[in-house]
Amino acid sequence: MKPETMPLERFIREATALKCDVHPVASVEEAIRCVLDIFAAHRPESFLAWEAAHLPAPGLLDRLATAGYTRLPVAIPAEAEARRQAHQRLAAAGIGVTGA
Repeated sequence: MKPETMPLERFIREATALKCDVHPVASVEEAIRCVLDIFAAHRPESFLAWEAAHLPAPGLLDRLATAGYTRLPVAIPAEAEARRQAHQRLAAAGIGVTGA
């Protein structure tokens, strides 16, 4: 078996096989523009995202907020009923943003 030469190539191949949309970009500003374009096309009422410190695009969450998009809080309570309600609320998110 041939060893992987580029982890990014493997990620793109495997994500595409899972029907994920992959959007390679060359800069932080290009990444932010790409995300804003995706949001404009889909107009989600809300979205999920990693914490800003874990996203490789500084300023992305601020730009999304400025554009009028609502980020859902992702904390999951320990209490069963509150946890169930949090899962229902999070399931309604129109888009998820990760740092992958």
